[in-house]
Amino acid sequence: MDSLTLTDNQFEIIKDWLYQHAGIFLNANKRSLVAGRLHKRLTQLELANYGQYIALLQDDYGTEREVAINLLTTNETYFFREPKHFEFITHYVQTLPKGTEVKIWSAASSSGEEAYSIAMVLAGYFGCHAGWKVMGTDINTQVLQQAKKAIYPVVRTEKIPENYLKKFCLKGVRKDSGWFRIKPEVTKHVEFINYNLMTPPKWDTKFDVIFLRNVLIYFNLAEKKHIIANVLRSLKPNGILIVGHSESIHGYHSKLSQVRPSCYRFTHD
Repeated sequence: MDSLTLTDNQFEIIKDWLYQHAGIFLNANKRSLVAGRLHKRLTQLELANYGQYIALLQDDYGTEREVAINLLTTNETYFFREPKHFEFITHYVQTLPKGTEVKIWSAASSSGEEAYSIAMVLAGYFGCHAGWKVMGTDINTQVLQQAKKAIYPVVRTEKIPENYLKKFCLKGVRKDSGWFRIKPEVTKHVEFINYNLMTPPKWDTKFDVIFLRNVLIYFNLAEKKHIIANVLRSLKPNGILIVGHSESIHGYHSKLSQVRPSCYRFTHD
């Protein structure tokens, strides 16, 4: 049995497969990550080696494709990650015309922490009875299911500001001890949709702000520009596009101008 050994050739096949089906490029140093994440799946399916799993992927047109994409897409996230962005949108939404029903898109939402962080900021400023909306999207269907539940381990609360924690979160008791939930009056404003950033948006909604943070690192330059062009289809004129602090998209699109590091305004002619 050679299931613990992922050969160079097998890694290249899986790498090409993931690129074809999800648009995500894996560097050579990700081989051990791929082997580790797929090994448990081999055991579940009682497959003898990675070659058998590759054959299954190439023959499968739906179910196993989704499982593999879920296993191989990275989902490192936490509440109020890169807090300066949340300070920025707190001030930005105050500059919008009165009566604006603010809409913000979390374009690589993973298990929902970013989307709910945005929602808490909007709930804190507008209240839970206003008409604001947050949409979260991800290619990984498994993490989207987690996001929809809005239930997280209590250890994840450490970055949530105290006032938001008290106002918008519920701590579990008895059998739910060790967990917390985002309150329904917040979650009712948030929806999650499965979406591949390599494809044009499948909705007509225009957003005031789009978060596209810490995802472009998985793509080459041409793909990054393609993704930017896709998401800008859903950004309002003068809306804001936010990328990760370690990312720069200067020069990627002629109608984007930087207003501060990692925050760009979408200007129309």
